Amino acid sequence: MEINIENREQIIKLLQAGICPICSKGNFKNPLQHTRQAHSLNSQELKDILLLNRDAGFASPDLSEKHRENALKNDSVHTMLNNRPKIDVNPTDLTKTKFSSTIKTKLDTDSEYKEYMLKKAKKAQQKAHIVRQIPVIRIADNEQENIYESITNAAKANGVTIGAIRYALQHNTKSAGYRWKYKE
Repeated sequence: MEINIENREQIIKLLQAGICPICSKGNFKNPLQHTRQAHSLNSQELKDILLLNRDAGFASPDLSEKHRENALKNDSVHTMLNNRPKIDVNPTDLTKTKFSSTIKTKLDTDSEYKEYMLKKAKKAQQKAHIVRQIPVIRIADNEQENIYESITNAAKANGVTIGAIRYALQHNTKSAGYRWKYKE
């Protein structure tokens, strides 16, 4: 069957019945997945051709229910709000125990908990974006030394990767024909 707007109603009925509108094979739990895998026709492209909403689904009811249950089970925000710690301790007395996941705090409302989690996420994000610049020295065979502000700058200037210079620093080997050491 040709996929076009004239056949729209017939194609939609086939998809709802779990039948592929291209090869007429049937009984698929998700016929759009079959059209993508067997015929290289993306589900969004097919929906666009048929002038359907991109949210339109043709999965079988049992598959839809299974996906809904998995989404509810794995929804981290839902889980986070329903399973937040409720230990009575002064909020200013945030103390970590031996296990870093155990934080003793009293958080009365959802908004306080959300604020606490946002602060925690921002701290983690700031830590991840800290860029360390450790100066390194390139040593030629004639003992001539060149100093670079960072491994990144040294790698760019010498046409090698950062990993190559790091390896030479850690294993006392050469990279780009030079020995390397950290500036003390």
